[in-house]
Amino acid sequence: MEAANSREEIDESKAMHGLEFVRGSLSATNRVSRRRSELSSGSAWCKTSHMGSKSNKQLLVDEIAAILEIERDELGNGSKEHLWFLQDIASALGLSPTGGKHEVARKIVEHLGGEWTRECYSRGDSVQRHCFQIIRDALGDRIGADQAEFMVAISHARACMQPSDPPPQGNRQPSRLEGRGLDFVRCPKVLAWILMHSAGVCEFCSEAAPFARADGTPYLELHHVRPLAEGGPDTVDNAVALCPTCHRAAHHARDRRDRRNQLADRLRIRGYGSPIRG
Repeated sequence: MEAANSREEIDESKAMHGLEFVRGSLSATNRVSRRRSELSSGSAWCKTSHMGSKSNKQLLVDEIAAILEIERDELGNGSKEHLWFLQDIASALGLSPTGGKHEVARKIVEHLGGEWTRECYSRGDSVQRHCFQIIRDALGDRIGADQAEFMVAISHARACMQPSDPPPQGNRQPSRLEGRGLDFVRCPKVLAWILMHSAGVCEFCSEAAPFARADGTPYLELHHVRPLAEGGPDTVDNAVALCPTCHRAAHHARDRRDRRNQLADRLRIRGYGSPIRG
């Protein structure tokens, strides 16, 4: 069971980290000066569906930003993307972000195994929807369609969820992903709700998140107090937000059972009924 729980921890970390095997080192320096309010960009995204048809260029941009956990780009007049967004994609993939739009976009497409064709760009200073479709599809292929859609759904839920919203229902008996062994079907709204209500503070050590994500939000990780591999539910009454150190300790520390009981008591204090003790 220990091995199963460790795999579950890895899966949770992938969903929270931005998938380090896809991303490279992403500089936040150029991003700070252009940061828009999370509420503003989130509100705009909530007006569009984050799933379904990929005919919308803005939708593709939103999904790429969600998968790479970079700042979302609100397309300008004529559905024009900003150069900084392409630069952020390049940086996230470990590529040089220097150059104009077409140069940077070409680097990205070719790095991901795509072909840079006339369909990818226009004569003006813009990159076509076809280019973003190549990028989105390639990222999905790299990390898996299920994981890609989960990352997109998390970002959409975090952008649209309000503090006054009731707790999401989640899933009391999460099923395993077909053909994926120890991976479970997870509810993105549970993760989004837990992170929002943590207010950026670890629920074990009570310290502030150690750093901010590329999108400016506090970096914490979701932890299921009773692991899904042990039959735990994927619901808000079995989930807490932890800093990376406390999350590792919850899985691997010598006193992990004591820590589990302490976290279960935190859930009880929240008002979620009987604690899940181990």
